[in-house]
Amino acid sequence: MIKMTSDIKEIPVFASMWNMDGLILIRFCKVDYENLRNPI
Repeated sequence: MIKMTSDIKEIPVFASMWNMDGLILIRFCKVDYENLRNPI
């Protein structure tokens, strides 16, 4: 399945809808990834 988004905030919402083993993120910077991995 391929899901495209330009808003990193959509990723956890989308991921919670499916039973996924993993995600591949492309074109997000390290800060975006760290914020996604460790939300405040």
